[in-house]
Amino acid sequence: MDNKLIKNIVGQFRDIQEQELWLDENFKKKIGNLPEKLAFERPLPELHSVAELISHILVWRKESILKLKGLSSMLTMESPENWLTNEVLQKKGWEKLKSEFYQSQEDIIELIENETDEYLEREYTDGFKFKYLLEGLIHHDLYHLGQIGIVIKFLNKNVMKKRELAIQNYVDGYNTFDVSRMIRDFSENVIFENLQDGKVTMTLSGIQEFKNQAEKAKQFFSQRRQKILSFKHSTDKTEIDIDYQGILASDFANGMKKGQEIKLRGTSLFEFKEDKIIKLTDES
Repeated sequence: MDNKLIKNIVGQFRDIQEQELWLDENFKKKIGNLPEKLAFERPLPELHSVAELISHILVWRKESILKLKGLSSMLTMESPENWLTNEVLQKKGWEKLKSEFYQSQEDIIELIENETDEYLEREYTDGFKFKYLLEGLIHHDLYHLGQIGIVIKFLNKNVMKKRELAIQNYVDGYNTFDVSRMIRDFSENVIFENLQDGKVTMTLSGIQEFKNQAEKAKQFFSQRRQKILSFKHSTDKTEIDIDYQGILASDFANGMKKGQEIKLRGTSLFEFKEDKIIKLTDES
């Protein structure tokens, strides 16, 4: 029983879904940890969302499953199911859509993995063989996997821009003694930590506690300024390098005098959940 070609096709389906490809991407790597909010977002009006693309791939997989089972199918390029909208897909939910998407490939594999290579030469309709159908599915998957990568790249750029704007709002609020602007993008349960020489010198829990401390700290300086030198982004965190300069508003018990200028270099690490800052760590 010769089934080398069938095994190759099954292997390609599994590679595209979750194994290592030469292009270093697969569907689970691309969409497995994508937040639901981003999955339904179009980064540009002319681009589909990731959820719309996944739904489109899924509907053609389901169509192909009908053909593999010898059943009739009615899907066309003009069918509404071909491109369901975000509004429709959100009712299903991102996790359920992903689950159906992953399962569809397992269903295809189950239908063909025990066939011989001769099966590929059979026609599912006049002039079209199963080999054409299955290879077409692989090409379709790869084409849209590339599109998903482009959409996610644009989404990440949009996310980073939103983060940088939130951080700039915080810094601008700090520089102008505007506490309400400082906390504009904070989560209600935000955590603040201050580190000096690697040791925690202050911890605040919740937006109200942070606000109270920020209002109190205003009296210590007649002028203060943070200047952002760089942004370093990771999955859910953004670190900034800062130059700090401040003029003391009064004498301090440690010997520092009113009018004395303080200059420091430091870093601030902002942790995000969706669009909100959930933790801020200052280190100097």
